[in-house]
Amino acid sequence: MTRTTRVTLTLVSAILVSCGHPPATQNLGMDPPELLAYIAAVREAKMTAAAQMHLRTVASVITGGSLMTFQRDSASAEYGRGYRSTSCLRPGADSLAAVAWQREVNGRIENIMPELRALADTDHSGFVTDREAWQLRDLLEFGYFVRYLTTSEHAGISAVAAATHLAVDGVKDRVNQYNAAAARLPQCLGCDVPILVLE
Repeated sequence: MTRTTRVTLTLVSAILVSCGHPPATQNLGMDPPELLAYIAAVREAKMTAAAQMHLRTVASVITGGSLMTFQRDSASAEYGRGYRSTSCLRPGADSLAAVAWQREVNGRIENIMPELRALADTDHSGFVTDREAWQLRDLLEFGYFVRYLTTSEHAGISAVAAATHLAVDGVKDRVNQYNAAAARLPQCLGCDVPILVLE
């Protein structure tokens, strides 16, 4: 190839790129099948994979598939939170009953997911981002934590403020946000969506 030919090809490639066309050397239509399948799944779900994980986590708590647990560290006075499946087998438990229970919970989760997705979609774009899903999960977990504090530890609003690292007015605002979200969730059979009342 002569120098003149190389210069001509370079100029043509530059013109194509500037006009919105990829250069001839770009490999088109060769995305891995796994990537294409992932993109299709995200589009069908109308949310990212991380968003699905966040919403399914709280859906499992709401529908009775999981229990949120809280434990106070005696040294730091901070609370840790965890999840415990309600379908885990115990010694002597009926495995068939556990499978049937998990199937029922899965059905409840699928039924409530559209409501959670709509609630998380704060910008009404029709798509739920990681951040939107996390914000809803964090809000709902806050509600369960406050219920634990007020029922199991008989905490008043000042103690709740200390445990959540919020000012009293901040706790009130957060509780109002939580109650507004909880009121929008369907009251399905066996679902647990507490409404908070602070004193």
